[in-house]
Amino acid sequence: MATTYDEIDLPPRAPRAWRFLPEEAPKQPRRKRSDDRNPRQPTSKAVAWLTAPWTRLRANLDDAGKRWSTVAALVASVGAMGVLVFWANLVASLPAMDELQSARFSQASILYTRFTDNSQPDEIEVTRYPSENREWVVLDSISPYVVHALVDTEDRRFYEHNGVDVKRLVSSTVKTLGGDTQGGSTITMQFARNRFQDLTKDNAVTRKFKEWILAYVMEGLHTKNDILEMYLNEVPFLYNAYGIQQASKTYFNKNAVELRVDEAATLVGMLKATSQYNPVDRDSLPEDLYDIRSPIRLQQTERSMERRNTVMRLMSAAGDLSDDSLALLAEHPTVLHFKMQAREDRIAPYFVDAARREFEAWAREKGIENLNTAGYRVYTTLDPTMQEAAQEAVRTQGARLQRFADRQFGDYAAIDSTGTRPVSVTRSRMQGYIARIKRERGVDLLDQFVRQSGEYYDLVRSGTSADSAFRQLRDDGAFVDTLYYRMRRVEASFVAIEPVSRKVRAYVGGRGYGDKQFDHVGVARRQPGSTFKPFVYAAALESKKFTPNSPIRDAYSCREPDGRTWWRPLNSGGSNGGTFSVRDALKYSKNGASVNLMMSIGRHSRECAGGEGPRVTAELARGAGLTIPQACVVPSLALGICEQTLLQMANGYATIADYGLYRKPRFIERITDRDGNVVADFSQIYDEPDEDVIDPIVSYNVIDMMRGVIGSGTGQRLNGYGLGQLDIAGKTGTTQHGSDGWFMAITRDLVMGAWVGFDSPSIAWASGDLQQGSRTALPIVGEFIRSVRAKQPDVLSVDHRFERPQPRDRPKRPLSAEERLAQRRDSLRRDSLQKLERRRRAELAAIEAAKTPEQRAAEAEARRLEAEQLEAERQAREEQRRQQEAERAVEPIVPEELPPVETPTTPAPADPEQRKQEREQTPTTPPAQPKEKTGGTPPGGTSGNRPPGNNRR
Repeated sequence: MATTYDEIDLPPRAPRAWRFLPEEAPKQPRRKRSDDRNPRQPTSKAVAWLTAPWTRLRANLDDAGKRWSTVAALVASVGAMGVLVFWANLVASLPAMDELQSARFSQASILYTRFTDNSQPDEIEVTRYPSENREWVVLDSISPYVVHALVDTEDRRFYEHNGVDVKRLVSSTVKTLGGDTQGGSTITMQFARNRFQDLTKDNAVTRKFKEWILAYVMEGLHTKNDILEMYLNEVPFLYNAYGIQQASKTYFNKNAVELRVDEAATLVGMLKATSQYNPVDRDSLPEDLYDIRSPIRLQQTERSMERRNTVMRLMSAAGDLSDDSLALLAEHPTVLHFKMQAREDRIAPYFVDAARREFEAWAREKGIENLNTAGYRVYTTLDPTMQEAAQEAVRTQGARLQRFADRQFGDYAAIDSTGTRPVSVTRSRMQGYIARIKRERGVDLLDQFVRQSGEYYDLVRSGTSADSAFRQLRDDGAFVDTLYYRMRRVEASFVAIEPVSRKVRAYVGGRGYGDKQFDHVGVARRQPGSTFKPFVYAAALESKKFTPNSPIRDAYSCREPDGRTWWRPLNSGGSNGGTFSVRDALKYSKNGASVNLMMSIGRHSRECAGGEGPRVTAELARGAGLTIPQACVVPSLALGICEQTLLQMANGYATIADYGLYRKPRFIERITDRDGNVVADFSQIYDEPDEDVIDPIVSYNVIDMMRGVIGSGTGQRLNGYGLGQLDIAGKTGTTQHGSDGWFMAITRDLVMGAWVGFDSPSIAWASGDLQQGSRTALPIVGEFIRSVRAKQPDVLSVDHRFERPQPRDRPKRPLSAEERLAQRRDSLRRDSLQKLERRRRAELAAIEAAKTPEQRAAEAEARRLEAEQLEAERQAREEQRRQQEAERAVEPIVPEELPPVETPTTPAPADPEQRKQEREQTPTTPPAQPKEKTGGTPPGGTSGNRPPGNNRR
């Protein structure tokens, strides 16, 4: 018997082909442990297949005969994979094929307009939309000398290669290695680099590969002439001139087709390095290039002349210029006629910016990014005749007011040759004005203008600290003189909108786009003053508490939040008081009456902290498109304290002129693609109004009241501009200290608005006349109306009149959160009062039920005694009245001292017999002659000859 584990006789392990007998139970084979595996042997065919190449590679590296061939093959494989990865990334980063195909049309998103009266049916191009100052011209409109100079200088084998000149590339590489640096870029490669600016972000090797690929692809998509045309229109020059056409106008004041040989060589020579070969001497130009109104005759710089001669020698070597012409032209510098091409030369630069904003908003909504290259045709609402009239009116009135401002704030000692810029300025008046404002208001205007200037921001962006930049500019006398000049510059703006379609027909954002690009129509926000009052009167009429003939007192006062002071609005002359009709209060622009009217819309309050009237007025104004923040919902809202843009005010008046229907103003009628297919039609969007804001009858009544403003009110000065029988209404507006002058006018055809002021609201006119909008802004509207009526009589026709509209079913406007809260409070207040009344009645009924019969008898006796006492007092008063009548019959009262009107207690009705006896007892003696009195006042009488009825209110 075995005694140990080793002595046990175990059967041998069964082989794989072991067969068990049916009667025998199968035995489970022992599971192989991981320790039994050989780590050097693969456990499966997949692992063996994967490790085989590395095994062979290791064996080949161990074999001395195959080692170097294996290393070479390995390096070649890795290089090939790197090239494939590089090529895949390169191709993926290139522009899409459709963008390469549309490169021919990269100039075109074009704005067009046409005349409203269809006097000229042809469309007029307003501007083009690349972002740069570029004017696209076809190759036939470019001088052939430009084409010859470009090809001979930049790419002599241009018509022979397919985008990449291999011979020139090899030659330039050899010469560059030899020390003579030369470029191998063809015209097509240069165009690809200029057209697709993202290439400049790559390193030199990647950029070159991309240029080769793009050049080869574009040569297959476009003809040689198309590539030349695109190149010449895309190439950048200095002074914001892009393309050969704008460069020709900037440097020579002529079109590209008119360029001579030396002029073409000068411009082509600049392409190597525009700043280095600039033909204009910078010292010969004024500081502000946009002040150049006429071309300046200059001589070409020496460096530019040398580069020009090099280009002409290459043209001569290619046979495009004779040797005699070369010798003649090379001796003399080219004469420049330099003129900065400002966007002011276009039809309507401010309108272009506003239309571009609308165009870009539409593109963002549609997910379109390539506006400058997609070839869209944008048809705008601008009317060229009205725009010209508006620009002339703003220019004329602005120049006239500028003369007054110059006399008020400083005098020019001399004027430069252009007639626009001061050479030296007497600053004493402006300095005195700034010092007075600092004493009165604690505001240093000069410090404000320094910190708001572009020069200050440039210094801060360059790394200079804010304090250092401020001190540097503040101590610069020449810069301070420039600020004084800017501070007293008068600005003016104008806009005209059709009230029904809301098409913007004229848009002038300032006196000159070249001087300042800031838009005072759609961007600048200023207090509208009294031009806001029509919305107050519309809210009052909508409340059904007032009519145009309702009386309103021109006085209002409320307690300030401090609880000690009172706010009282006064009129422009400081007067106040009196009672006016609602119509006359608007006609004469009474401030106290306007605030009192607004505050009377809801529950009256003596606290200067909002109220129902300001809330209702603010809601109506917001519905008309105005911006009314919650901080402005106070009594002074009626005086126009909330800042608005001129475009917002004009559109708000258009809502009134359209009988209460609000729409957004629009600058674009439709947009088409390059094939003429309409992709957006905005006229369909504006067929239905966005909101029904004001009742049509109320709108008509407000228009009718504003007619009185022009007829005999604050805007009657407009009648001097030849209105004739034109149906027109309007409103003047002036802010505190005369900082802003406004005038709004509405007809059935147009709504017109003008604003005049300074860039800083702290600067105001010293003259009382110039502080009124009727003196500053009204003449702009008047001159515009006069000009348009002379050129387009059908636009402002006397036959187009405001007619009383028919009432319409107005959808209920959804209540705001404040209105819902107010309704909830009113409901709770009514419920509380009803509960108190029911409780009081229940208590009285309980008390009455608890009384004893003796208490009820005593109360009845007390009521009887009280009635008898009241009756005795009535009879005593009646007896006293009869005695006074008898005395008057004997001694009449002097007319100068009439007795006051008493309010006697209504006597109890007497029976007919008693009244008959009293009449018979009354004496019929005729009245005696009045006695002369030397002074004094009878008891209860009044002094003077004022009738007694005037004592009643």
